Amino acid sequence: MDPQQMAAVRLDRIAFRLNLSEDQKHEVGSILEEAQAERLAQRAATRERIAEVLTPEQREMFEQWSGPRRAGRWGPAQ
Repeated sequence: MDPQQMAAVRLDRIAFRLNLSEDQKHEVGSILEEAQAERLAQRAATRERIAEVLTPEQREMFEQWSGPRRAGRWGPAQ
C-alpha cells in the first residue's frame, strides 16, 4: 500500500470512529497529508545525513537498502 492509500485508510478509520462531518474530514485529511509530507522530508534528511558519514562503498549499499520501496527495511544483519 502506498503512502496516499495508507493516509486514506487512516482518514477513513478516524472519520468512522469519531463520526466526523465532511468539513472535519477535509481538515483532518489536510493535516494528515501535511504530516506525511513532513515525515517524508525528515526521512530524506536523515538518509542524507547518514550518507555523509559513509564510505563510497557503504553509501552505494545504503542507497540500495534505503530506496523508496525499502524505507525502514534493512534486511538481515551481516
